[in-house]
Amino acid sequence: MLQHCRCIFFATNDVYSYHKEKQDGDVMNLIMVYECELKLSTKEAFDKVFEYIEENVKYYMMYKERVKTNLTQDIQFYIHGLEQVLAGYHDFHFDSNRYEQHFGAEN
Repeated sequence: MLQHCRCIFFATNDVYSYHKEKQDGDVMNLIMVYECELKLSTKEAFDKVFEYIEENVKYYMMYKERVKTNLTQDIQFYIHGLEQVLAGYHDFHFDSNRYEQHFGAEN
């Protein structure tokens, strides 16, 4: 489950930061890697990253469902913490102005 949260976290960051990083000349972004290595258009690369995020959400939810009947209070707390981190990360991007001027610049 943790691995799927990591994948969601980092791929989501690459979606939010794409335009800023592209403008700054950064190349460590999954969307840019897909554009360059797979020769995808920007839209195709975004779509591929969205599919990747959705796949990881699906697996996370599947594993969460599998273990939910045998969870100790500590594990429940841990899973809740993972979900709070993801929600907080999402909120940060919309509450801060870090990417505001760049978000949606090309899409």
